[in-house]
Amino acid sequence: MHGKQPDKYPDKLPPCITSDTCPFNKPKLSIKNQYVLSLYHKVAGQQIVAGMGQPIGIIYQSILAIFDIYVIVNREERRELFEKITIIDAIRLKSSNSELINRKGKPPAKTKGT
Repeated sequence: MHGKQPDKYPDKLPPCITSDTCPFNKPKLSIKNQYVLSLYHKVAGQQIVAGMGQPIGIIYQSILAIFDIYVIVNREERRELFEKITIIDAIRLKSSNSELINRKGKPPAKTKGT
């Protein structure tokens, strides 16, 4: 078991699999979309960042690089995966921007000792 952590709860499945509702607000995904999400997670850190550190989008070259790494050569499949990855990123950006807007005007959280 080199490099792999033992499963603490081998008989338990994630709650999103065992019930119709997910306490983490994550939808059940098809196998194909699970694959898309795993590809997205591999490139999600490759962001174009604005002057104040706010991400404004994913670097498209990183998506193309991951296609080459995983030898995804079919043009239609690449197009479909590219579109899905950019949709996921757009949703993440929208959510991130909403959180930023909601935080504006609120005083900073107090830390211990202040």
